[in-house]
Amino acid sequence: MLSQAFRVRMVGAGLLLRGEVRARTQRGRRASAAMARGELLPDSMVLEALQDCLDCYDVKRNGWLLDGFPRTISQAEATLADEKFKMLRPDAVIVLERPDELVCCSARYVTGRGCMPTTTVAGRRVCRSKSL
Repeated sequence: MLSQAFRVRMVGAGLLLRGEVRARTQRGRRASAAMARGELLPDSMVLEALQDCLDCYDVKRNGWLLDGFPRTISQAEATLADEKFKMLRPDAVIVLERPDELVCCSARYVTGRGCMPTTTVAGRRVCRSKSL
């Protein structure tokens, strides 16, 4: 919705990399192998995929909205410290937070399962009990 309102391209690292997996690019093959092993993708791979995307004409002209990036402190640090990734430095940051209870509702809707103290969707922990 935000990307439509501001007429900028929404760029999600996960979507980009899954697209590369489907297209069977060299990066996509490396990502697929890591995903098959259940590993997180290396920060360098995520950063390079985003950098390549942001180098496109429409993104340069109209702007961009990064969705779910950075996910790790090392990704944020690399974005700020490494001149190679200066294109990923935002002009503004929007942080959207929601209570765990809403995440549980989303997980229940997506998976059709009830919300347990810990629910996993697509291999990610999305709901935490206050007692954990």
